[in-house]
Amino acid sequence: MKVKVGNKVYDGKKEPVMVILSEGEKKQIADMHPDATKYCVYPDTEKWTKNNYANIKAWMAQNE
Repeated sequence: MKVKVGNKVYDGKKEPVMVILSEGEKKQIADMHPDATKYCVYPDTEKWTKNNYANIKAWMAQNE
């Protein structure tokens, strides 16, 4: 498992990582499409949501 925070990626094979999930997040992850490999939570601000979520999509694509 890898976890990305800001612009840094942490790899669970190299150091311990932990994700603390709410009940709602666990349900959302359980309902993910089998081919989906990313789950992202981000601030609901114009910076991330404008232009059909272009900034958050670009951020998610970095460091793949």
